[in-house]
Amino acid sequence: MALAAETLWTKMLAQVLQNSVYSFAAILVVFLLSLGLGGILSHVLVRLRAPSTKFLILLLASAAILIGISPTVFSTVTNGLEYLAVNASWLTYIWSVFKLSLIVIMPPTIILGAVFPFLLKAAPTIHMPSGIIAGKLVLYNSLGGFVGPVVAGFVLLDLVGLWNSIKIIAVLYGILALLIVFPASGKKKIIQLLLLVALIFGIFVLKNPPLVQLKTGEKVLDYWQSSDGVVSIIQLAGNLEMRLDNFYVLGDSKSFLIEQMQAHVPLMIHSAPKNVAFLGLGTGITAGAAFNHDVENVVAVELVSNVVTATKRYFSPWTNGLFKDKRAHIVADDARNFLLGANKKFDVIIGDLFTPWHAGTGSLYTLEHFEQVKKRLSPGGIFAQWLPLYQLTPENFNTIAATFAAVYPQVTLWRADFSTDRASIVLVGQEA
Repeated sequence: MALAAETLWTKMLAQVLQNSVYSFAAILVVFLLSLGLGGILSHVLVRLRAPSTKFLILLLASAAILIGISPTVFSTVTNGLEYLAVNASWLTYIWSVFKLSLIVIMPPTIILGAVFPFLLKAAPTIHMPSGIIAGKLVLYNSLGGFVGPVVAGFVLLDLVGLWNSIKIIAVLYGILALLIVFPASGKKKIIQLLLLVALIFGIFVLKNPPLVQLKTGEKVLDYWQSSDGVVSIIQLAGNLEMRLDNFYVLGDSKSFLIEQMQAHVPLMIHSAPKNVAFLGLGTGITAGAAFNHDVENVVAVELVSNVVTATKRYFSPWTNGLFKDKRAHIVADDARNFLLGANKKFDVIIGDLFTPWHAGTGSLYTLEHFEQVKKRLSPGGIFAQWLPLYQLTPENFNTIAATFAAVYPQVTLWRADFSTDRASIVLVGQEA
């Protein structure tokens, strides 16, 4: 269950972090360090030579409490889910991630790290061969390490959401403490049972902190939670905005014309686009703009399935009939997997504006990805990859452009806006 908690804490911290590989690495370092300190704590507890059952109940109850209040602590420390270290230097940002992880996840993880080694060390005091006990403990721990993260990340998040998933893990630790107390007898048993029941009840009724931070005048119309993240629809002065994990804006209704241009530019470059693929759906405005051209088939591939649901429910008025037109096909899948498995070829493939430093996104700028896209192009087809200049350093851009040019013999660069602070350009590649 410790790894299940770690999985959920990582999702929790994603609500205020940039979610780069550095963020995950910093969280992992703190988690592993805390598990090590938990091992030291278990050694100290065993040397005290107090009844092992007493200490085990204390550890499990402490774990339940600290896990249960971790969302509240997290919300308090981040001042209601404020974005961490905005515009900070790399070192400052990493240090901020470490500090947040130390405060929020280190205390409960130290307790979690003490439980298993404490059981191993206390095994010889139980009236059963220590080898059998140790073997069973290792077996159960290994099974839990495999099943826990899978259930937490792919089942609980989809069923009950982030905060309630963390509560469930906390309650399970409380139930384990109850099971240990139950076989006992006497007045102490009754007192301990009542305390643990009160603890479990307290965790259940503890108010969940907000999941989306709002600025003045903003209102949450709807949100969805899953292993892919938290997708929310925010309204402000007539504008609808879609966010992923609190801060990643996937598009909004006021940017209607700009988002349409991301389709118009590539489709006007090709002489006769019939089959078009969009790698990334977002608000659906860009994909819907394709129907202003003489297209026969439009495929939009979106990694986050809840984005498709949110787009259909709230952005249909701006998508030019995307969800009603028989020429449209919406696919909830990873763009790379879709390209690998697709048998069809396209006249135009358009890559969305991908956040370069987001964990996993870098693969969409690799030589291998560009080559795979090229294989899915019809003769004379073009690939258009949009780039957010405001999120790229000159070195980043030069690397991506050089990689792109290594795959496509003819590359042109286009711009579809006159923005000074959020400029974006598109690299268009094709055979010479």
